[in-house]
Amino acid sequence: MSGTLWRRLRQLVQLVALVLFGYLLARARGGNGFALPLNILSRLNPLLGVGATLASRSLILTLLPILLTVAVTLVVGRVWCGWICPAGTILDLYGPRGRRGVPLKLRQAKYYILFTILVMAVLGSLAFMYLDPITAIIRGLAGVVYPALAKVPVIGPALKGLYLIPPITGTAPAPKAAAISWAIAAVFIVMLVLNLIERRFWCRYLCPLGATIGLLSRWAWLKRAVRKEGVQPCRLDCPAGTNVTGFLALASRGRYGQASDLIRQTNPLTTVCGHVCPHPCESGCNRAECDQAVSINAVERFVGDWVRQHGGSKLRPVPVTKDKKVAIIGAGPAGLTAAFHLRRAGYAVQVFEKLPVPGGMLAAGIPRYRLPREVLEADINEIRRQGVEIQTGVAVDGARLAELRKTYDTVLIAVGAHKSRKLDVPGEDLAGVVHGVDFLRDVNLTGKATIGSRVAVIGGGDVAIDAARCALRLGSEVTIFYRRSRQEMPARAEEIEEAEEEGVKIQYLATPTRIIGENGRVVGMECIRLELGEPDSSGRRRPVPVPGSEFTVPVDTVIPAIGQYTDTTWLEGSGVEVLSNGTIKTDAAGVTTVPGIFAAGDAASGPATVTEAVGAARKVAAAIECYLRGEATVVQEPEKRRIPFSELPSARQPAKKERTAPALLAAAERVKGFAEVRRTLTPQQAVSEARRCINWNCGECTLCAQICPMGAIEPSDFSSHPSECTVCMDCVAFCPGGASEFRGGWAPSPRKESPEMAMISLPISRVARTITGDSALGRMWRATMPKPDVPQALAASTYSLSFTDRTIPLTTRAYPTHHTEARAIITLISPGPSRPAITRARTRPGKARRISTILMMRLSSHPPT
Repeated sequence: MSGTLWRRLRQLVQLVALVLFGYLLARARGGNGFALPLNILSRLNPLLGVGATLASRSLILTLLPILLTVAVTLVVGRVWCGWICPAGTILDLYGPRGRRGVPLKLRQAKYYILFTILVMAVLGSLAFMYLDPITAIIRGLAGVVYPALAKVPVIGPALKGLYLIPPITGTAPAPKAAAISWAIAAVFIVMLVLNLIERRFWCRYLCPLGATIGLLSRWAWLKRAVRKEGVQPCRLDCPAGTNVTGFLALASRGRYGQASDLIRQTNPLTTVCGHVCPHPCESGCNRAECDQAVSINAVERFVGDWVRQHGGSKLRPVPVTKDKKVAIIGAGPAGLTAAFHLRRAGYAVQVFEKLPVPGGMLAAGIPRYRLPREVLEADINEIRRQGVEIQTGVAVDGARLAELRKTYDTVLIAVGAHKSRKLDVPGEDLAGVVHGVDFLRDVNLTGKATIGSRVAVIGGGDVAIDAARCALRLGSEVTIFYRRSRQEMPARAEEIEEAEEEGVKIQYLATPTRIIGENGRVVGMECIRLELGEPDSSGRRRPVPVPGSEFTVPVDTVIPAIGQYTDTTWLEGSGVEVLSNGTIKTDAAGVTTVPGIFAAGDAASGPATVTEAVGAARKVAAAIECYLRGEATVVQEPEKRRIPFSELPSARQPAKKERTAPALLAAAERVKGFAEVRRTLTPQQAVSEARRCINWNCGECTLCAQICPMGAIEPSDFSSHPSECTVCMDCVAFCPGGASEFRGGWAPSPRKESPEMAMISLPISRVARTITGDSALGRMWRATMPKPDVPQALAASTYSLSFTDRTIPLTTRAYPTHHTEARAIITLISPGPSRPAITRARTRPGKARRISTILMMRLSSHPPT
């Protein structure tokens, strides 16, 4: 039976329980007695049942339903709380969804507290039975106090003296009993109010029955499981590291704000990338094996625009919690992304930008018809709202860099590629030759540029296409000259098609040989025809001139756009090494040749896309965090298995459905100004397109954690403990990928009872007797961790960590010693002169197979003592 059918069955059972509950309430108000026992709904309540057993001495008849409830709980879990309990059903009808930030440990503390209450109720006065809301409400409204209390010494006579114990049926309730009814009703109203603060507040914190069942449910046979077999290609192919399947899953359910916030966790330029990303993620989309790839970028743009139009993201600013400060040079996509992540980590961040506005090439290089300025400003304002300070109009030179190094603990260089490469042909210095990046900067920052009526653009990349389309909008006749064929053109195919629709002409296999001028100004351009020869180092066929094919073109403006590079002349004398291609020399973590100085974006990689800059900056931000903590700045991404389309289960085979493409502004309207060309999807289109995603694995969209009424699902790994889960099946019914399911088995609890132990660092000097410098040959170090009697190796792997001047191989082996922990036994071979600190921690058994999550090395340059 599917999760949706189980959910419908649960709702039917809840409806029956509510009808019975309402019937009892109606008969209680009538005061004429009951056709059904008054406490029929509490007969299955172990807490009240045990108390009633002791009071009535009717062991067999009372214990049978108790044992039935216990048996069902041991098999299914908290099915009473999720399926039968009328109070829980009422409370589940309204109130906020999801977790409210209350730690699981606090919720679990109630088990032990209320279990003590249970013992007191059984061995003591039975007064704690009134903590059950169902029986208390029914008896309160009926004006009935539990008759068994009349037999309790001291308490019974006192109640009789107050006339609080009327007959169960046949007479009107005593006046003071009616007051008790109103008091109990007031308690119920308080429960309803608390539910507005946190969903099912009573069930999660106060209900003794829920606590009792929670204790039993820890060993329940039925447990929730999440299928996590690998990662879809779209996620692996996204340079920014965006959780593609996750945000598509949320968008498919109409949760646009949560989808945008999920993207923003890795990519703060969510809306910007929705407008300008070349969407490489779509090239590996598994849906393409069926019909067409999902319009991932169009859905991303929709959720970004939707959030922008509805008040912005819900990410709350993080206060400064660290005493380290970071300076970032450049407010482009790399600088802004690194600033966002470092600020979210608690560091004070200051960004310095040379241009009068933040954004770098986003503001100066991308035309408004592709990226409206209100979109860019919205994302930058979100970054500023996190506490990032941005100073514009500040040019950093060598002297200023030296000052920053004294004031800040680390510096990140994230300047863009704002210098255009020259054609190296005669006449390039004539008036009327305007390089592509300079032309776009003038148009984007001032809204105008000085060009003639006949413009020639040289190049075939995105800058060339953008420059041609901007010149066209300024009223010029534009022709692009590209030295290769259409197939080799690096610009995006859709951008080329749109340019041609607007009237831009393109001449392929042609390149200028000289620029003709008169009186110092451009009047023409001499070109030569080319043909394609053998492939060059880039893999594209090399253009070869065709002898005698020269021709002249009358133009008055030439815009070279054959590439750009980063100006690094201001770094001379700083010690930061620059490569021959103009980029800053860095390692994989973005570390330059000067300690404390990092580089990211175009400055380190050369010209790249916005998403590539975002992804690089995210990794560099992680390396900077390691540096500021005094740890090794080696950033390693965990290996993830790519899920191919061939593994698609037959039950998930989709029916063919046409891809939803965004609408375009008519070509005749486009050239009249800089209005945005591409339109945003409608909500119906966005949901429909997001539902084309055929992910059958956990997309980590966090939807299950958001909708769980008990907050029982941990967003970090999407596990859920049976003692909190009420088997409501919402997670199964709403999971877009069908990755949630309930499985039978007595496996250990999928979620540990307490947070992971803090990491314990042990210096190598503690074991100096067994390891002695370079002469050590791999003696076993157990570090107070006893070896189990029957060691069963979960994993064995060999790693190597780089020290200052040598590499030390490590062999690790993990053994399970308890169902909630795994202990690492480490073998060190030739530790060398450096002093590592070995870190161990207890972890879940599911992670014991991944030694990299158990073992961490913290390095120090001090020799062992």
